[in-house]
Amino acid sequence: KENGINLKSLQVEISATLSLDKYQGIESNERAGFQKINVVIKPTSEASIEVLEAWIKEVEKRCPIHDNLINPTPLTLQLLPQYETAEVA
Repeated sequence: KENGINLKSLQVEISATLSLDKYQGIESNERAGFQKINVVIKPTSEASIEVLEAWIKEVEKRCPIHDNLINPTPLTLQLLPQYETAEVA
């Protein structure tokens, strides 16, 4: 609504390429994560393609998931070797 775009519907298709070698303990030079992620956006709108292209660029700028995927993000992994177990009722 900010850009005056009236979306009648929005379909999003996501696909990815993933090598399971490292996950399965197989030596590999490939990353353990996704090699490629594809997102196809299919809006139904009366807006022109130029307006929709400007909209999708704005979506990319604002999307926190997009930001985390394209930029290095610090990750903390903490191991707590001793913990109290909870009693199951």
